[in-house]
Amino acid sequence: MTGAIRVLGSEIVNRIAAGEVIERPASVVKELVENALDAGAKRVRVEIEDGGSKLVRVSDDGAGMGADDLRLAFVSHATSKIRSAEDLFRVATLGFRGEALASIGAVSMARIVSRTSASALGTAIACEGGTLGEPAETGAPVGTTVEVRNLFFNTPARRKFLRAAATEMSALTETVEKLALGAPGVGFELFHGGREILRAEAGSSVRERIGLFFGRDLESSLLDFEQKTGDVAIVGFAAGPERSRPRGDAIWFFLNGRSIRDRGLLHAIQHAFREVLPPGRSPATFTFLSVDPGSVDVNVHPAKAEVRFARPAVVHDAIVAAVRRALDEKGGRGALAVEIRPAALGSEAPAARGTGDAVRDAASRFGPAAEGFFFRPAARAAGPERPREERAPASPPPPSRPTGRFLQVHSSFIVVETSDGIAILDQHALHEGVQHHRIEERLRRGAIAPQRLLVPLPVDLGPGDADLLETIRPDLERIGFLVDAASPQSALVRGVPAAMPHLRAEPFVEEALRAAREGASAGDAARAALEGRLVDALACRSAVTFGTRLPPELIAELVAMWESAPHAASCAHGRPTALRIRLAELDRWFLRK
Repeated sequence: MTGAIRVLGSEIVNRIAAGEVIERPASVVKELVENALDAGAKRVRVEIEDGGSKLVRVSDDGAGMGADDLRLAFVSHATSKIRSAEDLFRVATLGFRGEALASIGAVSMARIVSRTSASALGTAIACEGGTLGEPAETGAPVGTTVEVRNLFFNTPARRKFLRAAATEMSALTETVEKLALGAPGVGFELFHGGREILRAEAGSSVRERIGLFFGRDLESSLLDFEQKTGDVAIVGFAAGPERSRPRGDAIWFFLNGRSIRDRGLLHAIQHAFREVLPPGRSPATFTFLSVDPGSVDVNVHPAKAEVRFARPAVVHDAIVAAVRRALDEKGGRGALAVEIRPAALGSEAPAARGTGDAVRDAASRFGPAAEGFFFRPAARAAGPERPREERAPASPPPPSRPTGRFLQVHSSFIVVETSDGIAILDQHALHEGVQHHRIEERLRRGAIAPQRLLVPLPVDLGPGDADLLETIRPDLERIGFLVDAASPQSALVRGVPAAMPHLRAEPFVEEALRAAREGASAGDAARAALEGRLVDALACRSAVTFGTRLPPELIAELVAMWESAPHAASCAHGRPTALRIRLAELDRWFLRK
């Protein structure tokens, strides 16, 4: 059979290329701002409507383009940054392939207005669905403005996969944040629907911009780290372990000013923190690498997000060494180590070194048994201790029950004597599992009642978070949180769940916003998923923490919970809550049988 293979037309080719480079409005912003930075811009203004699907406008004060260059701007693989094949192996600019504008023009109604300092007038040119218009003179300031309207108007299959405007805006905002963090000498402005979302002044430090994007509390906990190994120079900032997060959404990497993703670098950060953070927690780190452009390949990903290092092991080990040194100097790698003493029932709980008000915080978190999520079953008298020769029970064995004797070790685990051996409880996982069940039970009966605070608690918001907060307000109110955006940069928590008056609201609101950023606010099924994530976060945040020294009466309540809550075999993250060891196993271990 002949004639089955055909050469695709340029229109189809451009749409295929657009699908690789332009995934969503955030991709458009990334490509256009990178072009602005390559043009030497000192100020970049990004204006968005309807999450970017209706309009993306990027204006800069860079070098600009003349009429002849504008005629080629929308042509595929036309670029001012590459002259020969050898240049691909020493890429020193953010853009270089010449695909961005051609891809954008193929799937939108785009227009460029640009002027150089040598020209009295600017030039405008339009490209609609890949069809190029004629350039025309127009008045314009020095620099370039690119307008992208009705993204994916001619590819409805792509357009229907765009998420809700708030979700797209969240991804777009994070893109601008990364671009701004990689270019601290450039001023950035971001507007959505005419409302200012972000403003980073030119010349502000990287540390200041981290504080702007992630909150001043995180900024105040940042540790500096640096390392120079051969031609690899590393500088960065790591938040202390106390500012860890449930996901790795704040582990950012920059290579020669370019935001990148790399599994090897991610592993290096996780490896450096593995002795500090418990499972399921991730640090907040911002790592800036400077390398010889000839020792890294940035041409391995259509969106230029991934790279390939000539010596990845050297880079990996340099990051690990730098971060560990910073943690050691702060004492962070031993932050959870405290003095261990048994806390027996009826004895006075000794204060742990380095935990401050941990006991009082834990006690206040539990609250009264009748009102809080902690509950106390009827007291059960412990049976007499069996003689040694009765340790091997007949078959079937009797139920394993606590005898009333226990101790806390490492401020994290509770060792309980049972009728047929011992059990080791993870205090946080156990309490979290019980809390999760109790919260779900409350929600099945209706919304959780809030308790209004006498003094509202302020919470820092990142750019775009005010819009996200508005979309999840009903979900927060259902679980007892009353939160209002006071400004684009801050919110006020006016109420918390009535049974949890001492809950730390700020980290919970941060987790709720992260869930919304990841798209959980779009659609009915996703809304149900969002509620599940909020319940998970609330159970975790309201549970006694790992590494907290507890007084005996609270340990006794945890043991009672374990005995009375068979549904708490694991926490919301899937971690088991208890390990049982029968006497027969202990006998075998110590060669008594």
